Amino acid sequence: MSSLRSGSITVAVVGTDDTAAAFRSGVDAAESPIRVETLPPAVVGADAATDADCLLVDDGAPGVDGAAAAAATVPTVVLVDDEYDRTTAALSAGAAAALPRRLVTDDPDLLATRLAALVDCEHERAAAEEREKYSTLVEQSSDGVVVVQDGEFTFVNERFAEITGYDRETLLEGPFHEVFTPESRELVRDRYRRRVAGESPPDRYDVQVETADGDVRTLELVVSRIQHGGEPATMVNFRDVTERRRREREYEQIFDGVNDTISVHDPESGEMIDANESLCALLGYEKTELLDLGATAISVEGEGFTEERGKEIIESVVESGESRQVEWQVETRDGERRWLEINATTARIGGETRYLAIGRDVTERKRRRREYEQIFNGVTDVINVYDPETATIVATNDAMCDLTGYDRETILGSGLETVTADDEGYTAERAAELIREITAADETRELEWALETADDEIRWLDVTATPTAINGEERLLTISRDVTERRRTERRLRAILDRIDEAVYLGRVDELDHASPNPDFLSSGYEEIWGQPLSTLHERYPDGFFGTLHEDDETGYRAFIDRIQRDVASGSAADSYAREYRIERPDGEIRWVHSDFYPTDWTAEPPRIVIVSRDVTERKARERRMASFNAATEDLATADRPVEAARMAVEAATETLDLSAVCAFLYDDDEGVLRPEVCAGRVPEGLRERVVDADGGPLWDAFATGTVVTPSDAPDVAGLADWRALALGNHGVLLVGNPDRSLDSDTIQAAHVLAATLDAALNHLRGKRRLAAQEERLRTQTERAERLDRIATLTQQVEAAITDASGASEVERAVCDRLADTGPYERAWIGGVEVGADRLTPRVAAGAEPAAVAGGTAPSTADAGPDPHPAVRAWRSDAVQVTDSVVTDGPSADWRRAALADGVQSVCAVPLIYDGITHGVLVVGASSPNAFGERVRNVLDQLGTSVGYALAAIQRRRALESDETVELVFRGDGGDAVSLPFARAARAADCRVRHERTVARDGGVSVFYTFGTDADAARPVADRTLPGSTSVVTDDADSTLVEARTDTWFGSPLAEYGAVLRRAVATPEGTTIAVEVSAQADLRSFADRLRELAPAVELAAKRQHRRQDRTPEELRDRVTERLTDRQRESLTTALAAGYFEWPRESDGSAVAERLGITQPTFNKHLRLAERKTFSLLFGDADAP
Repeated sequence: MSSLRSGSITVAVVGTDDTAAAFRSGVDAAESPIRVETLPPAVVGADAATDADCLLVDDGAPGVDGAAAAAATVPTVVLVDDEYDRTTAALSAGAAAALPRRLVTDDPDLLATRLAALVDCEHERAAAEEREKYSTLVEQSSDGVVVVQDGEFTFVNERFAEITGYDRETLLEGPFHEVFTPESRELVRDRYRRRVAGESPPDRYDVQVETADGDVRTLELVVSRIQHGGEPATMVNFRDVTERRRREREYEQIFDGVNDTISVHDPESGEMIDANESLCALLGYEKTELLDLGATAISVEGEGFTEERGKEIIESVVESGESRQVEWQVETRDGERRWLEINATTARIGGETRYLAIGRDVTERKRRRREYEQIFNGVTDVINVYDPETATIVATNDAMCDLTGYDRETILGSGLETVTADDEGYTAERAAELIREITAADETRELEWALETADDEIRWLDVTATPTAINGEERLLTISRDVTERRRTERRLRAILDRIDEAVYLGRVDELDHASPNPDFLSSGYEEIWGQPLSTLHERYPDGFFGTLHEDDETGYRAFIDRIQRDVASGSAADSYAREYRIERPDGEIRWVHSDFYPTDWTAEPPRIVIVSRDVTERKARERRMASFNAATEDLATADRPVEAARMAVEAATETLDLSAVCAFLYDDDEGVLRPEVCAGRVPEGLRERVVDADGGPLWDAFATGTVVTPSDAPDVAGLADWRALALGNHGVLLVGNPDRSLDSDTIQAAHVLAATLDAALNHLRGKRRLAAQEERLRTQTERAERLDRIATLTQQVEAAITDASGASEVERAVCDRLADTGPYERAWIGGVEVGADRLTPRVAAGAEPAAVAGGTAPSTADAGPDPHPAVRAWRSDAVQVTDSVVTDGPSADWRRAALADGVQSVCAVPLIYDGITHGVLVVGASSPNAFGERVRNVLDQLGTSVGYALAAIQRRRALESDETVELVFRGDGGDAVSLPFARAARAADCRVRHERTVARDGGVSVFYTFGTDADAARPVADRTLPGSTSVVTDDADSTLVEARTDTWFGSPLAEYGAVLRRAVATPEGTTIAVEVSAQADLRSFADRLRELAPAVELAAKRQHRRQDRTPEELRDRVTERLTDRQRESLTTALAAGYFEWPRESDGSAVAERLGITQPTFNKHLRLAERKTFSLLFGDADAP
């Protein structure tokens, strides 16, 4: 449809063709805007469809109804013949006009003008209606709408005015671009110019406007081209998106700023359509790369994280509308696998439902969890986790299950009731109280607890309970250590300590200065010394222990304790400290106490200290008496005569030393007799007048020998129940005795002191003390020099003698003879401990009979008492032991009395050791004290090593030459006790492992073992348990022969004794080792040596053999002796490789390759080995 304004209109004539032709001919001029066409009457009406601008209906034409035609949708003009009825009918039906028909022929131009005016009128009416509808829509729109023509607003709706804050008049007055911010102004102006110029810039974009209030708003505009007022115009729709853009920016900041990974997926296809920077950074991809790859490409499909599984999760979340927690494994660009904990959910994004995977990298957490689980279940300590509210176990480790014998499900399901030791007072109710109490205090606590196992056994635990948070939940963590064995040991130790007189205290160092410390251990001896238990002591005295100290000792004792604490705190503590002090018992008695302090480290706890205290009141009393005696005898130097000095000393001794009977016999130089010059106390009358000559019995013996004589050495002295005769040098003899009872050790010691004091005083009186001391020093030095010279010469002689000796007894005899009979010492003997015995028995002696040299009784190595013989100490310690003086060095044991009686005053015991084996002990006795200085000890120590070597060499030689041998069988139980390599292999492979043979190699040995299993099982066990490099030599379904090449093997030390390994077999249940040694070998030393190699084995059997009863092993040894190393290696390797089998398992080239030699060389060595072997078996046994 067109309009006149557009240049022309179309008129459809409804009527006869004549009418149309007449009208067409009347307006057919070139300048007429009317175009005429014909329309059949049948199609005219309300539903008629036509493109004409108006209808011209000839009402009088046949078949034409003007009233009906007037109902058409386009303007209709009806032609009538001036009939009123027809005119009104047409107008009533909606015709735009009714005109005379004659205008068609009479004035077609007027008719055309009238028709054009009607069309224009209709157009204006329709436009007005459109404008009305358009204006209503625009004004009611929530968007701002403007129309721009020629760079200015020609229309602005109310919403746009509201957005900008300006009224319409202001907006319509100025250029349209002035409302925009400077940043948007150029953009809008540029795109407007391009659009006017016919280009097609973007129709939708964001701009910013500055409102009348100065605010900046973000608007989304949509541009369209329209006709406005008949002219081209631009209509712009503005939508205020300020808040939406702010939220989008915040969303983007959150989306790309959070640490969590986020991916957005299409819920239908599962396609990843967005991903945040955290996910890209984690995977090492740019966002575009990641979106192109998709979720499937980064998922670890091999671990089950497939596309199908991902779609199932998406569908489940989208359909249910509920979030879901899943774990997903992804692979980064670098191939690293990472774990994500994903919160799968949905969200509306851009008006559409999307699937979101919000993930957190939990790789480290899972690694820590795995490590935690490994640690949790791998540690030997028991670990439990409790819920403080319910006091139930929520987690426990394998150690708890192993300890109690219950599985994890039982422990977690039944709780504490199952494992608590109710009979010991450790009930589930008490445990619940402790759990809540410790959790409420929020502090770690250490305590003791008892559990009852499935086998009804009570196990004791040291528990460390710590409140903690696990996965955000309040929990109580307990770490417990099984201390059952320690408690048993402590009970045994307590029982032992309670039986001794000393008080033993064990406690923390930092509590020593506390009034009421809490010791870890306290023996019963404490109450015996202090007269009260420690608990009573703490209650009785405000200062606790310090309240028992004597007032004169308390300050010094506190300072002493402070010094110990400071030393321990600084890490500079000494090994031990000692202190003597006085205490006051509850009954008021003052007692002296000697305490030794031993600081010690304590695992994972504050340092501890052991204090060993003993009552030394009696000793202090003796010291006071001795001090009184010393004070009383200070004036001895002023005495003019020996008798006066003797009287002063004897009287002082009886007064201060509590001696019952004392008599000093002084030597009369003129008559050569001993006279009783001074007697005090209850001396029998017969002694007061007795003159002793050379036949005077024990008194003269003491004077003559310069020793102490006792009732065990001589006949009784009449009138005395016990006595001691002590030589006073060359001045006489001091007799000390008691008429009623035996002398105690204190009295004997006092007698020695008195004798020494009197001897010194007498020396001074004769004016010889200084000269005698000088002479004694010169004499001693001369004797030592001469002794060293004699010992050096003697050592050379002994070395020569033992080199020529053919037997052990001959070596030992030569050593003793040269040391005693012809040497500088009075006594020398050599002894040892036989197999199965625990006493050191003398074998050879010089200077006395073997039965008498050790006191008549062989010293025990098992229970030697507090004063063991030096030989016993040397045997135990493998070191030289010296007693410088049998009188003053220590307690008076039997061996000391025997030595004194035998004229021996100092003893040196030297262990005879070679290569770690003790073959015996050499004991040397000298007639003077302090005869064994450091240089002498070193020389004797070297001599002991030489003798040990000689004895070991003889044993090896005899083992090779002896016709009689002893087979020793050792056995050890299963388990981990036997640590020999083939025993460990048997346990690890769970099969029988037998030692077959050992072959010497260049620089090492090859040891062959047979495993009672196939090669697949034997090979890894051999690699792990056998020393050196291992290889499988042969294998079949039931056994495998394995070769282990190494530098040494467990049988090497046996050769020191000439021993031969006959059998070595191990099973998972036990180990058996059979060796053959010479009957003359030191079996005890050999057994000890073998137990050093395998501590868990014990001697199980001992059998005698004779050399003529040759075993295959002995024959093999003879063959081995005749073959060179290379011949033996060639022969054994060929045998092991199956060279002699039929058919051969390996040919000569294969064996040669194994040996690393050429085949001709191998053939040569093999032929020579075969010839020697066959000669031994069938021919001349002496053939080379």
